[in-house]
Amino acid sequence: KQQKMKQALTGFHYFLIVWFLSAAVIGVLIDIEQICVESVVGYDPLVTTWPPEYFVRAAHWWGNTYDPALVERAFYYKYLVWIDLFYYVPFYLIGTWAILNKKEWIKTQIVIQQTALVTGTTTIMYANILMMKGEPTKYFLIHMLTNVAAYAAYVIFPLYILYRLSSTAPLFPEKPATKTNT
Repeated sequence: KQQKMKQALTGFHYFLIVWFLSAAVIGVLIDIEQICVESVVGYDPLVTTWPPEYFVRAAHWWGNTYDPALVERAFYYKYLVWIDLFYYVPFYLIGTWAILNKKEWIKTQIVIQQTALVTGTTTIMYANILMMKGEPTKYFLIHMLTNVAAYAAYVIFPLYILYRLSSTAPLFPEKPATKTNT
């Protein structure tokens, strides 16, 4: 009798799990600030119970220093955060479960989600660069490079994942068949 077994999880699988879980935590603790806090100006921690004050203040510092799109509270930015909360975060949790349980069907969903992530991230990066254009040159370069560096993981990691998943090879290859005594 031949028994087919999936190979053990690889470093790439663990990379996906860490990437998914860290992005889910960031979505729930930091990105959600766009939805829960009406304005960066006049923030009152007694009015907003989520996210925790520390994360709100960190997001506001980041926005005031390097991310004008976050401070602006533009419709498209909030829209991207809603996508983050209701599509990406649940996907990350389901994706983590699927990888741990070696479910091949998750491969296509990862490709779709990571493509969408690159699209949303580059939209935010582009908006920030346009909003910074009025700054003096030395500040523009520092702020632009800091912004790009901070968001780079949300472009580089998905592109790496897309590259790794671009082949027709299964995400969870089977081990060579072994004979069992029965």
